[in-house]
Amino acid sequence: MSKTQELELFRQEAVKACSTGRAMGSVRLNRMPSYTVMTACSTVVLLSIFAYACVGGVTRKERVTGALAPAGGMTTVAASTTGVLVERSRREGDRVSEGETLAVLAVDLSSTGGSAAVQVSRLLQSKQEALGSELALRKRLLDEREADLKSRLQRMAQELEQGQADLKVLEERVRLSTERVARSEGLSAVGFLSKAGAEEVQFQHMDAQSRLASSRRLVTVLERDIQVVQSQLQADRLQADADLSALSRAQLSVQQEITENQLRQRVVIKAPKSGVLSVFSAELGSSVQSGQQLGVIIPNPTDRGSATAVEDPSALQARLYVRSRAIGFMKEGQEVWMRYDAFPYAKFGAARGVVERVTSTPLGSMELPPSQARSIIQSAQTEEPLYRVDVKLDRQYMQAFGRSMQLKPGMQLEADVILEERKIYEWLLEPILAMRQNRVMH
Repeated sequence: MSKTQELELFRQEAVKACSTGRAMGSVRLNRMPSYTVMTACSTVVLLSIFAYACVGGVTRKERVTGALAPAGGMTTVAASTTGVLVERSRREGDRVSEGETLAVLAVDLSSTGGSAAVQVSRLLQSKQEALGSELALRKRLLDEREADLKSRLQRMAQELEQGQADLKVLEERVRLSTERVARSEGLSAVGFLSKAGAEEVQFQHMDAQSRLASSRRLVTVLERDIQVVQSQLQADRLQADADLSALSRAQLSVQQEITENQLRQRVVIKAPKSGVLSVFSAELGSSVQSGQQLGVIIPNPTDRGSATAVEDPSALQARLYVRSRAIGFMKEGQEVWMRYDAFPYAKFGAARGVVERVTSTPLGSMELPPSQARSIIQSAQTEEPLYRVDVKLDRQYMQAFGRSMQLKPGMQLEADVILEERKIYEWLLEPILAMRQNRVMH
């Protein structure tokens, strides 16, 4: 058998492999398709992690609580005493002026005999009437006394006038009598007048002098009596004026008590400053306690066309209360994301703002807003002092159900303040960088 025939007994592939030294054939490995897919996915994941570590960042934030308030501040309207709201002259949204009446409280304390205010009012009115009657009686007595004294003065003046006229007559009579005595003495000396006649003339002269002296005494007594009556009249007038003044003061005092009693029955609540009455929670007929907050006044809005939100004192801002442990990294310009309690975050999203001011001194519990102090302290979960951070809002409204819903003062909120943003690789390498920095410092 020839060699060609021998070779034909084997397959050509076997003969070719034998001639090339691969008589046993080549090794073939069968890879599963899933291995390739897993390898590709792992590669993509590793590359993504590396890219995220280089490009992605880590945000450090502080979660705080707060509430909305006007930039110009809010003024609380509180009840000065306990009572019942009987009158309300202004509604929410009305503009009010400083000193304007907002409401009236009725204060009526009851006793076993009925209304204490009514009883006091009746007693004071009776006292006022008694004082009025006494004052009228004193005036009438004064008038009668003064009329009597004036009548006496008039009679005494007439008597004095008559006495002075008699005195002049007697003086003239004494002068004539003196001359007659002188003539009678001359006549008696030459024997033309008897001694008895001269004595008669002398006797008449002495009688005239006696009457003149009596008349002078009478005039002097009348003048003295007139002065006494005039002094008495003046003293009576002064005493009457003092008594009438005392009664008038007593009347004024009683009138003041009546006014105070009326004020205690009705207390007027006035606006402490000008602005817009944002909230007035008390209703007519409701009982209010002393110190209870009845309403809130916010500043009047400025012209929107010429003032920005910062310049507008009525523009709302978020007032956040931050614990002292987190205030060190707070600064102006930091971004803030807020979630309003009135607009659930899951449905309406968050609102953005920017830190506008950070207070440099902490606030005590007594310096917090009275209506929000308890909720702020409970949310902070600490007794340590809190710092106030004012946040400027990007929008004064929230989009809800296809329309803009205006935000209102007093709305509670929860906010995240963005303190710091860093790359992920910086965060991963932070321990190494810190060790290196410490080594350099030492």
